[in-house]
Amino acid sequence: NKILVMLLAMVALSSAANACTPKVDGTEMANAWAEKRPISGLDVELAMTDAECIRANFQQALRKQAGQVVGYKVGLTNPNVQKTLGHNAPISGELMASMMLPSPAVVSIRFGTRPLMEANLLVEVADDGVNAATTPAEVMLYLAGIKPFIELPDLLIDPKVPINGVRLTAVNVGARLGVVGPTLPASPDLTRSLASTTVVLSDGSGKTLAQGKGSDILEHPLNAVIWLVNDLAKQGKRLKKGDLVSLGSFNPPLKPEVGQEITVSYPGVPGMQSATVRFE
Repeated sequence: NKILVMLLAMVALSSAANACTPKVDGTEMANAWAEKRPISGLDVELAMTDAECIRANFQQALRKQAGQVVGYKVGLTNPNVQKTLGHNAPISGELMASMMLPSPAVVSIRFGTRPLMEANLLVEVADDGVNAATTPAEVMLYLAGIKPFIELPDLLIDPKVPINGVRLTAVNVGARLGVVGPTLPASPDLTRSLASTTVVLSDGSGKTLAQGKGSDILEHPLNAVIWLVNDLAKQGKRLKKGDLVSLGSFNPPLKPEVGQEITVSYPGVPGMQSATVRFE
């Protein structure tokens, strides 16, 4: 009957979507992620469509390891990082429940396969009207707030394999952990200050390790949300109330050291607090 034919067609489409080239097993990738060992099988040239297929399988398996999806991360939003990796567009991945740590946090220096740290920023969605926003000011209207965020990504791939935007897409943009500070409620006044603020990553002595400015991310940090909405639409997804969005790095990734205490702060954003992590 027609219903059976439709069901079989859906299964066939699903199977075809999961049959990636190259055939990198999503469950094996998730196991490698959990065991903090390099993900193998990515030492070949990948088209972006291949990487997106591999990412989907990896994400499906990773949810069993890292918990339900709580939001998304946008990577390669900083032109300087794009140049370093030879990729001229952002990429996206999923954030899962166990990845998000409240500030202040204490984290093992061996938190990942190839651990890094970045000054970042989170926003929380208040209303799915954000999916229709076309300017940073419109995005702000649909946010619950913004949050300090130190992202602790993991390159995940064997050091012998060159990192590029396509391979990073395949491994869920290296999502591993992140340290989240207190929420600053959204307000229209924040739209301008987010673009002009300085973002500072400093150590326990107050020494600045890296810094950037808000406009380093796609000319305005909230442009990352607009890009993500369009990217999710291609995947058949939408942002919804409660989703967190990591907007991208304000500095080239740094390698953490044992005993370091790291703080991210946002001078120029009135009322914005900081987030802190210590590595042991």
